[in-house]
Amino acid sequence: MEMELVPPGCHQHNAEEVAIHNSKSHFLSVLAGVADDSPLYLCDRLLPQTEITINLLRQSNATPTVSAYVHLSRPFDYNTMPLAPMGCAAQIHESTDKHGTWAFHSVDGWYLSTSAKHYRTPTCYAKETKSERLTKTVQLSHKSITNPTINHAAKIMAAIADCAKSIKGIGNGGGDGGMAQFNQLVSLTKKAVQHDPTLFTQQGHKEPQLILRAPSDTADNDMHR
Repeated sequence: MEMELVPPGCHQHNAEEVAIHNSKSHFLSVLAGVADDSPLYLCDRLLPQTEITINLLRQSNATPTVSAYVHLSRPFDYNTMPLAPMGCAAQIHESTDKHGTWAFHSVDGWYLSTSAKHYRTPTCYAKETKSERLTKTVQLSHKSITNPTINHAAKIMAAIADCAKSIKGIGNGGGDGGMAQFNQLVSLTKKAVQHDPTLFTQQGHKEPQLILRAPSDTADNDMHR
């Protein structure tokens, strides 16, 4: 048997150390997406679903055509066990026999995982009672993470790009939405300039002036000499 040495500090050839590194990186990515007000003592409650998600992403070493989760257990069914961003803020629904007549129908909390023993049942942590509960209805506040807002600069650049494509005759087959936004931008810019003509001028900027002075008598005498 021929043995080959690896450079010092290189751990890529050790499958166990690579698996540990990937697990730590995956869990750090999960912690980076939790809500800002989520308490730190709930980190261990996120481990069961973290193990499921990383095994779904990892490739099986014994059977490269399937994931590690399929190789270890069974094919994952997203219909019976839908997954959501762990640690995100949630509105937990309370049934009619649990809340008062004039009380709110939901309480604040955080999503922990989806129960593997129940059908489409999330496991959440209530902020008021500081306890876990199973609920059939939950509203997750994860749109700020998955759907970031587009700033005005990005809208302007997208409209200019669509305008340039239309001028060149390329077109993207997506309709006149980009040109409509660009025309709206032009009209709004005209209105802003008419309202304040100095809107796009630099404050305190002065045009360079060329001053012409008549030559003095001393300079004329020097030139004649």
